[in-house]
Amino acid sequence: MDISPAIAEQAIVLRRLHGLKLPDAIIWASAKVTGRTLATRDAKDFPLDDLSVCCPYRL
Repeated sequence: MDISPAIAEQAIVLRRLHGLKLPDAIIWASAKVTGRTLATRDAKDFPLDDLSVCCPYRL
C-alpha cells in the first residue's frame, strides 16, 4: 500500500510522541492528514483527549 509523504511524516511524529506501533501510527496519521476523526475502541493506544481521536462507546 502506498502512503503519501505527508502521512509518512505524520506517522513518524506520532510514533515518537506516543510510542505507537507502525500500523496504528499510519492509521492515525491518515486520519489527521485528511482532516478526519479516528473512531476507535483502542483507548490504551490512542489518547482520547486528542480531538482527532474518539471512542464511539464512551460518553
